[in-house]
Amino acid sequence: MINRVSILTFSLILLSSVSAYCAESSFEGDLGLTGVVADINGNRAKFNEYGDLKTGVYGNVRLRYDSDLWFLRFKASDLGYDTQNYRLEGGAYGYFKAYFSYDELPHNFTDSAKSFYRGVGTNNLTYSGSPTGPITIPVNPNTWPSTFDYEIKRKTFETGLKVDALKPFYLTTSFSQEKRDGIKPNWAGVSPGSAFIEIPEPVDYTTNIFNIEAGYAQRPLFAAVYFIYSTFENANDMLFFRNPLGTPAGVTDIYSLPPDNTYYKVGFKGSVQLPLNSKLSANLSESRAKSDTNLLDTKLATATVFNLSDSIFNGRVDTTNLNIALTSNPLQFVTGKIFYKYYNRHNKSDEISYQNTSGGAIVSNDLFSYHKNTYGADFLFKLPANLTLGAAYTRIDTSRDRADIPETRDNITRLTLKWNGVDFIVPKITYEYLRRNSDQAPGSGLEVVNYTFDVAAKHQNMFKAGVEIYPLANLNFDIEYKYKKDKYTNSPEGLQSTQSDGIDFSAGYTVGTFAQLSAYMDYERIKSYQFQLPTAANNWGLRLKDTSIGYGIGAEVYLVPKKLTLILQHDYIKSNGLADFSYFNASALTGGRTNDNIDINNWDDYSKMSYTAKLRYWPIKALTLTAGYAYERYRYNDAQYDGYDIAAIANAPAASNRAYLTGAYANPNYQAHVGFIGVSYHY
Repeated sequence: MINRVSILTFSLILLSSVSAYCAESSFEGDLGLTGVVADINGNRAKFNEYGDLKTGVYGNVRLRYDSDLWFLRFKASDLGYDTQNYRLEGGAYGYFKAYFSYDELPHNFTDSAKSFYRGVGTNNLTYSGSPTGPITIPVNPNTWPSTFDYEIKRKTFETGLKVDALKPFYLTTSFSQEKRDGIKPNWAGVSPGSAFIEIPEPVDYTTNIFNIEAGYAQRPLFAAVYFIYSTFENANDMLFFRNPLGTPAGVTDIYSLPPDNTYYKVGFKGSVQLPLNSKLSANLSESRAKSDTNLLDTKLATATVFNLSDSIFNGRVDTTNLNIALTSNPLQFVTGKIFYKYYNRHNKSDEISYQNTSGGAIVSNDLFSYHKNTYGADFLFKLPANLTLGAAYTRIDTSRDRADIPETRDNITRLTLKWNGVDFIVPKITYEYLRRNSDQAPGSGLEVVNYTFDVAAKHQNMFKAGVEIYPLANLNFDIEYKYKKDKYTNSPEGLQSTQSDGIDFSAGYTVGTFAQLSAYMDYERIKSYQFQLPTAANNWGLRLKDTSIGYGIGAEVYLVPKKLTLILQHDYIKSNGLADFSYFNASALTGGRTNDNIDINNWDDYSKMSYTAKLRYWPIKALTLTAGYAYERYRYNDAQYDGYDIAAIANAPAASNRAYLTGAYANPNYQAHVGFIGVSYHY
């Protein structure tokens, strides 16, 4: 694979060569260098979850060449960091365009995790000592042999070519390769809610994607055929690990990992201009995903053996997709679209049946296939008094090929009214109503195993009202209120209702030639209610409530116009959750628990605050000097992580309560101070 150094070297040589031999041309660029000092207290991985901000020096390069015929562009940013990216593109105007790109993106989970396993990062995890089980594992994590980071690094290379020399015909093709390497947390246990062990799972994935498209584009006709082919390869099909919770204790267990697979898609898309200012568009595609894997015949962490009907599973899913739309603007006061979509997902994978060696029922994997028909219309009418009315209707019929998952029929109606009576204020109101009919209902005769909210009958009301205000040329406000409520009508248990509402506000003000001020505020409240079937012995209800608020204020002050600018920004977000439990049979509560004290107040609570101050100075037009400081603080509080840390709970009162934790989700809080100084030159 071409690496970043190759792209950078090739780009600089190519750009310098073309500028030397083409007199009628222009060549410009930007070169930047920034030094950073970062002091991070707490969870460095959370602070850099998708980044790589740390003490060091990084650079940016942007180069541009143009002539009457040729063009070249090169951009490189975050040089020296794990977020660096490069892109080189060029070609001849009207003939062809080619590009190369390379980028890196990390996903950091946590730093300095620990494990009693040896071989972390490989697919063979073991620990020393007798195979008699957990007592051979030190209960003090400080003595564990492996310290590592949970992180995944993604590196992507892509190249492509578009040929326009044979207009109106064209050809585009591209190839990309993405590699993901690292370690992510996984787990194993005797059963959910019982003995538990965190396992560092190796990640070594390679995905290749090839695209090609050929078409004809000249009014009134556009037509193209395309083909996509991808492969996914996992260097580790299985993860082998000694399981201190297994039967017998210390047995080597096996975890199946994502299998290799292939995917292809072939399709046609096109459009044609019609009379009455109309256009007919269509897109038709067929795709297939395939994979196969060896099946395990023992249950994880136990000695239970299964009799499988086949030891190899062949997976295959075929998908057909069709979209047709007719848009028209026959009259000045009306614009409309009618559309139809067909989607069919056919699961042709193997059906595997199995049974315990000790007997019991024969179980098999139920394949899931479904098809969906969507059709509707969307119109926009210009009315008197500067009013605009939008009206839309959509019908979605979904048929699922399993008796325990019913058919549904969605009817969606939407109305939008907008007024443009004056230039400085634009109000807009939208109302949408969804009614879903479902065959999932008590007494329907269907073999319904679980009453799931995504296929349950429901009514949904959604309302939005907003206004844009421009009282002065240098002042603007934008405010919107939104409300949505779902009511599930035929589910005897599970999710019963959800409701959300919120306000979004933003404003901007320009103070002459002195400053630009901005502010925003977002508020959202989400509530839901669910309950277990009331006929159960220990039935319960749960009301979840989550409230979040975020705001930001910023200023760009021109201390010396076009010479010295001060940039200030403050952002804050806070989320507060509550889980209000109620036992319908309160007498089932023991140990001093009551309906008043079993609630969870710290349910996904978090806050994040940041301040940034930056000075930008131009001693000459081509040179920019920047210096600044940033502060960020993050706090997270959730009941399920209370007391979580790197730990070995091997001497629990009951063997089923043993746990071995690596620290994958421990201590997410952090506080960071970052100072930076940079220089950029434009030529």
